[in-house]
Amino acid sequence: MKDNEYMNGELTDSEDIIRPVSEGSDVTEATDGTQTQNTEAADAATDTEDITTAVDEEAEDAPIDDGDIEDAESESSEDIAEDSPDEETEVTTEEYSACTPNIPEEKPAAAEEKPKRVDSLFDFIELFVFTLAAVFIITTFFFKYSVVSGASMEDTLHNGDGLLLYSFLYSPEQGDVIVVQDNSTALNKPIVKRVIATEGQIVEVTRERITVDGESADGDYVYTGPYDRINGGGIYDYDVNLSDDLRATSIVLQEIPGESYKIMIPEGRIFVLGDHRNVSQDSRAVGTLHEDAVIGKVILRLLPFSSFGKLEE
Repeated sequence: MKDNEYMNGELTDSEDIIRPVSEGSDVTEATDGTQTQNTEAADAATDTEDITTAVDEEAEDAPIDDGDIEDAESESSEDIAEDSPDEETEVTTEEYSACTPNIPEEKPAAAEEKPKRVDSLFDFIELFVFTLAAVFIITTFFFKYSVVSGASMEDTLHNGDGLLLYSFLYSPEQGDVIVVQDNSTALNKPIVKRVIATEGQIVEVTRERITVDGESADGDYVYTGPYDRINGGGIYDYDVNLSDDLRATSIVLQEIPGESYKIMIPEGRIFVLGDHRNVSQDSRAVGTLHEDAVIGKVILRLLPFSSFGKLEE
């Protein structure tokens, strides 16, 4: 009974382990069984080798198609690409922040910070320079300031009036009040006068009146004080003697000494008079003036504030 249990591989009692083998037939049978199993495994391996050899021989005999190989490689690559995850994956800001250690920002040293006072100083200098540049451009090319000196433009303007002039691309026209400085004449300083005639126009001066192209140039702006009349008779005491400067700078058409004269204004020149004719030193004395000598047209009276505004034409 105990021998049968040992052959079946079941050890139920410690005595079975130390029991001597008394019967050699049982050992022989176990050995034969083991050899039989080894023989069967060897035969199976031999069969596998034969099958592999046969497959290899068929593969060598069969023709190789490049297209099939490329298709196979392509399919294999696609399968690998589909199966394998992308190497480059998107990293969100939260993941990046989680992986990145919190490094405190370095604050610049207090010595390197610019004082606010220095910044304010630079801002003030920049504003000052910009203002100077703007004033220079405006006063050079667009507007100018002038002050009346004398009584030759009464009652339109008075001594000491502050005037704003416009000069950018200005061309004198009849009736304009201008500031002019023609150094080629006896008047080598800025003067305020009214334009009476421009190039090509004909001016006639008599004791009673001044005309331009046959029309009166004695507008409402002309001063008519009592001492400007002869015996209060309403006759203007104009100087009707043709001066040498006027003769040299105009085209004389007619001259009656002590009575009248008629001239034509040459090209590029103007004939100017003061509104207060009997006290004005103007083209009647110094001749016609160059248009290029005009500084600008009076567009506004700035001073005094009580008379601030445009000039009445």
